[in-house]
Amino acid sequence: MLEAIRKRSAGILVKLLFVLLIISFGAWGIGDYVGGGGGSNTVATIGEVEISTQEFNTEFQREFNRLRQAFGGEVTREQARAFGIDRRVLGQIVNRILVQLGAQDLGVSISDDLIREEIQKTSAFHSTIGNFERALFEQVLQSNGLTEAGYINLLRTEMSNAQYLGSIESGVKAPRSLVNRVYRYRQEKRTADTVLVPDSSITGISEPTGSELTAFHKENAQRFTAPEYRSLTVVELQADELAKEISVADELIKEAFENRQDEFNTPEQRTLQQMVVGTELDANIAHAMLVKGDDFATVAMTVAKMDAKSLELGKMTRDKLLPELAEAAFGMPQGGFSKPVKSPLGWHIFRVSGIERARQKTFAEVKGDLTKELAREKAIDGLFSLSNKLEDALGGGSTLEEASQSINLKTRKIANIDARGLGTDGKQISGLPKGKFLETASQTEESTESQLTESGTDGYFILRVDKITAPALKPLASIRGDVVNAWKAQQRIKKGEEKAKAALARLKGGADFATVATELGTKVSTSPAFTRFPDGSLPAEMVTNAFTLKKGEYTLARGDTGYTIARLKDIQDANPSSDKKGVDEINRLLEQGLKVDINSQISSDLRKRFPVTVNQATLDRLFQ
Repeated sequence: MLEAIRKRSAGILVKLLFVLLIISFGAWGIGDYVGGGGGSNTVATIGEVEISTQEFNTEFQREFNRLRQAFGGEVTREQARAFGIDRRVLGQIVNRILVQLGAQDLGVSISDDLIREEIQKTSAFHSTIGNFERALFEQVLQSNGLTEAGYINLLRTEMSNAQYLGSIESGVKAPRSLVNRVYRYRQEKRTADTVLVPDSSITGISEPTGSELTAFHKENAQRFTAPEYRSLTVVELQADELAKEISVADELIKEAFENRQDEFNTPEQRTLQQMVVGTELDANIAHAMLVKGDDFATVAMTVAKMDAKSLELGKMTRDKLLPELAEAAFGMPQGGFSKPVKSPLGWHIFRVSGIERARQKTFAEVKGDLTKELAREKAIDGLFSLSNKLEDALGGGSTLEEASQSINLKTRKIANIDARGLGTDGKQISGLPKGKFLETASQTEESTESQLTESGTDGYFILRVDKITAPALKPLASIRGDVVNAWKAQQRIKKGEEKAKAALARLKGGADFATVATELGTKVSTSPAFTRFPDGSLPAEMVTNAFTLKKGEYTLARGDTGYTIARLKDIQDANPSSDKKGVDEINRLLEQGLKVDINSQISSDLRKRFPVTVNQATLDRLFQ
């Protein structure tokens, strides 16, 4: 999306669009689901507008690539879907179209001049000296999987959507009395004198008796219970594996080369320079100077204020330029310059500094790739035949081992795998088939074979559940050390609580805090001022309790490492008039909440006019 392209841009429109997208997704969701249409290429319909599988896949892949980059590449499409990326992407597309339809109803339109201005002020496209740089513009679009025309269309849509929503939300204001009241509640601060009774200070815990340990083991059975494990026999049919064993005749490779000549054409590439100006008058002045014989870089600096570096577009093919620009750039000889050409970005003049003519790759250059491709195609075709033979053999009474051996497939034994794909050692079992393997293994009965099931896009698997080991409490003898340690930890917590409660009772009875702390082997500490929202420095329960106390009153709360006794020391009322920045932030949050409510109402109205349906079967098919 455009947010990624403009992530370093500080433009008002960028911030507005980012907020609107977040709000609209949170408030609007996706829509109604339908179950049929397995063969459809439409993922969703908004009124009469359809979202194609290609459009969804393009945006999903863009988000998927960002997710993989964030996690170092260790993410699959199935995991991305588990994270909800598919719903988020579809929700963004649906919401964008809904708002677009609403904007069209109101006649909202964005001119080419506004598009050009927005692109040229986007800092992601600026050189180090702050100028718009065409080469950087092309590079950023390419890295985000966008063409120039596609980007301009997307930008035009989002700008009209922002104008539409902005006009509706422009009057949203949070009442000042509400802002001040919320500010006082959120920013009130308190300090407390505290003493920690750590679990580690509780010593002298004796060894548990046999009966105590047995009882603790049973009472905490869930803690010490192993999950259900299944032992499996698995057969996989994968196109990539089959392809390694398939040879392809030279005649077939040559035939494919002859039939697919267009694929092996390298289109003409031109090394281009480009100057861009905002008005036709400046473009004509620059062109006249070039006709007179002035240097292209000199004219660009004089008229367009573009340095030599920002002129370079590099090597370009026709399809990388807008049609009107491509016609000009590819219609002149090497060393020549074009007449001024208008686009949504401004007025362009090109100069050709180099030409690489179109050429045809030779058979030798593409033979290796063609061989692999043809072998894989034959493997995919062979999968259907192999799967039928495997099912016929099984239907004829053969065991899974016998059936797989008859068609030269290997079986794999997987001992003790749980529903998450983990072994008894708690580690992930590697090399599992893709798709719904774990789900299939969990749903297949013992001593029974599953159906032949798709594994990814070009493969199948079939499995047999050889044995099911039901969830069972681990024998005490096998984990005695772990159970003893857990029992002792629980005893320390209990005795620590008793010690802290006894100290609290003395304090409430009038004992001196410092004296009690000394007897506990510690000192009284004063906390930093804290608000109602815990930051982890104090137990969350203690923070909550502290805002119910009067000065000098005590409370007790459990933390991660022990019990904390606290005495409220001071209350600091919040003053809205002394913190303009904080009040403004509260105001922003409240207004954003109000806008969410307005968006919900807009959504309800738009969905009545343009009903949203999602084809779940088609969506599921994209991830099989």
